[in-house]
Amino acid sequence: MDNRIRTLAQDLGAQIVAELPDVGHGGLGAAHYAAFYRKRLEGIRKQHEAEPTLCLPLKQALHDALDQLAATISEPGKQVTREDVALLLLIEAVERMVDRWVRSLDANTNAVRDDVDQKKAQLEIAKRILCEAIGLIPPRSAAG
Repeated sequence: MDNRIRTLAQDLGAQIVAELPDVGHGGLGAAHYAAFYRKRLEGIRKQHEAEPTLCLPLKQALHDALDQLAATISEPGKQVTREDVALLLLIEAVERMVDRWVRSLDANTNAVRDDVDQKKAQLEIAKRILCEAIGLIPPRSAAG
């Protein structure tokens, strides 16, 4: 790329994001490429418009499911809305997540406790061996 273009971009505070190919034939070549890219982009845009979007049907399906659950839960005199059902589902999900975290912490705590108990037993054995070696306690018999 020509350094003059880079200098001009820097002076204007712009950022060069791509380099265009040499279009040849000056302005006429540039116009030809512009027309080509415009047609190509229009084709891509039409293709995207023809494709069904998943967001709206999923959103509507979700609303319908929540409405059905709300109707099932509702009692005479107490109407439950889809927002209430969504809130209950979120609360249940959070409770399950917290429950999993607590169980995980409990398992880790038990593993640490077992490790500490094992280390204590090893220290007691080492202490007994050292005490026997310096004569503070009588040595254990071979049977004991």
